[in-house]
Amino acid sequence: MLTGNGLVGRVAIAACALGAAVPFACGGDAFTAGSADGGKTIDGSIDGAFGGDSMTADAPAEGSSDAPADSPIELDGFGVDGAVNTVMGTVVDQFLLPMPGIDVHAQMQHATTASDGTFTLTNITFPYTITAVVPAPGNHKHGYVFDTLYRRSPTLQLASEQAAPSESSNVSGTMGFFGNSAAGIVFADFPAATPAAANPTISIATGASGYAGPLSWTGASSASPTLYVLQWLETSGLPTGYLAFNSQVVPMTGGNSTTWDPIPSPGPLQSQMTVNLSVFSGYVPVAASVFLQPQGAHVAAPIAHVEKAVTTIESFVTPDISGATFTACGVQAQPTADGGTTGAFGVACKAGLAKDATPTLELPQGTTFVSPPATAGIGTTFTFDPLPMGVYLVAFSPVSGTVAAGDTLYVVTSAVQQKIPDLSALGFSLPHGATYVAEVYGFAPFVNIDAATSPAGFDDYAVDFRLGKGPLTNGSLAHSQLAVFTIQ
Repeated sequence: MLTGNGLVGRVAIAACALGAAVPFACGGDAFTAGSADGGKTIDGSIDGAFGGDSMTADAPAEGSSDAPADSPIELDGFGVDGAVNTVMGTVVDQFLLPMPGIDVHAQMQHATTASDGTFTLTNITFPYTITAVVPAPGNHKHGYVFDTLYRRSPTLQLASEQAAPSESSNVSGTMGFFGNSAAGIVFADFPAATPAAANPTISIATGASGYAGPLSWTGASSASPTLYVLQWLETSGLPTGYLAFNSQVVPMTGGNSTTWDPIPSPGPLQSQMTVNLSVFSGYVPVAASVFLQPQGAHVAAPIAHVEKAVTTIESFVTPDISGATFTACGVQAQPTADGGTTGAFGVACKAGLAKDATPTLELPQGTTFVSPPATAGIGTTFTFDPLPMGVYLVAFSPVSGTVAAGDTLYVVTSAVQQKIPDLSALGFSLPHGATYVAEVYGFAPFVNIDAATSPAGFDDYAVDFRLGKGPLTNGSLAHSQLAVFTIQ
């Protein structure tokens, strides 16, 4: 339910709408695990790699000319307890694009980000907590608190913000050899210079002689993605045999129509992948998916998906495409929920798989709240279940339509206990009597919060689990149930 243009309280693993004639209807709203209520989805994606560097004890020292002579030794761009130094960071949006004009605060100091999203704060004692403030619709604010950092050059990713609008081109074309019998998918891999692909997939309906739909991206108005086409035969909505595959670089400009008539090379043979889902006690599997990543591509397109009637062992037919790898993902939820906005769920993915792999996915429990309070205010503590090697995005969001709306708070932390922060000095409002919702997203694996504030951010898990751009690395994501409370 995170407000703004970013995260919402459900994971759209396979990226497409239900009820389509093919496994994925990827031109519009994303698939949601158990989406009978038609929930919203995460808006956007990013090509950045997951993880980031972490502090090592034997790393060479980085220059720190502004530190006092008796300052503790600092290693590899990180401070240690009690170190005093300059913090030179960058604020980026959910696509890792720089965000200018953002107010940043730490230890009674203030800076505003430059055109490239950078800021500088001097004489900061480590560890430090840093806050970014973003204007939001309706004269409100989004406040981000990054808790207990040691990184001297942090990247503060504001996971519900989008600094730049998406460009879009309506792409259409006629099919080649199998246009009258096959289903399939057309998907775009935007080059690394293009910051993000917001909607990179178009479905091909069974028996259609052509395809049409929007492909959108974030960045420059012109882009030259590689377009791929994959065609298959299907039974009960799942591919049972692959017929053709091809690719071509196709220039496109936002606002203009693009025509690509693919002539697929017939024949990828097929193999079979068996996905084993290791379900956490008290949960049931609700979705399993397989994504295809062509050699050198930055996107993993959805090719097979099953949801709701999921067993702990699922078999998928996979295409035999030279150099391609696959990602398998599974979702579990509590028996009374469906993986949607009201219940806790956990997701695990494995990437870089061979076409005939037999991966086992250890599905995590949700980051479930422990006895959440019914009334709360600044300083009230919320406790939640841990995600192994996880960092957490904790959101306190006003419920629309309540008597007095307020501002939204986001906390990025490695702790599993979080107090509602006091940002009143920054003009934040938590109106008495207003209804708020607390929720937690956990992202793993991260060594610590400093790894999550690396140049790659936590984007792979914040924004890559939807819209046809599957995760490209191994990892887990977990979501809490919603905890509704009244401001006291």
